[in-house]
Amino acid sequence: MKGSSTPKMLVKISPESTVLDQYSDLISKLSSAIADSRYVSSDVMLLLKNSYCSLMSVSTDEIREINKENRDIDKVTDVLSFPMLEFKEGRLNCSVDECDYEIDSDGNQVFNLGDIVLCHDVAISQSEEYGHSVEREVVFLIAHSLLHLLGYDHIKPADEKKMISKQKSLMVDIGLDIGDEKDSVESDSVLDEPQFPAGSMCDHVGYV
Repeated sequence: MKGSSTPKMLVKISPESTVLDQYSDLISKLSSAIADSRYVSSDVMLLLKNSYCSLMSVSTDEIREINKENRDIDKVTDVLSFPMLEFKEGRLNCSVDECDYEIDSDGNQVFNLGDIVLCHDVAISQSEEYGHSVEREVVFLIAHSLLHLLGYDHIKPADEKKMISKQKSLMVDIGLDIGDEKDSVESDSVLDEPQFPAGSMCDHVGYV
């Protein structure tokens, strides 16, 4: 990543999440597409040159437990996002200090954007419900979560409208656009009929 002229965010798939390896090419395209002025400010584009987030796949029981521990919600949902720093719609709401960076195996200074936890079984269920491929559903949920890590949200109607527009634009960028079909984030319909929006952004993570 050192010396790269094109902003690129690397989504690191957890070694235990081998089920996600089949989507690696599309995830790479998504990583490149989101580092664009349509989604992030110029200073964040520079930050994304040497940034990464962690992506892992968990079972329905595991994501239920994560929801219980972090959101006090005993439900199975599709994906959760844990941002490292506070962003607002692609702009930093705080300063990035020297201690916020890590050193990778090549000696490069890198920034950890946070974590994405995805339940592949729920993605399969939702792909059947919405009538599109599992591939499309998985990558859409990752795109949605990346936008969460960068400060986009869908709590207020105006924010939701903007986020839906951004995530549809991302799907067009990587060649997985499916027109005007209703996206999963616009519905609460996931396993166990949860009463909370899917793809929620959780409290910030941190490390020492």
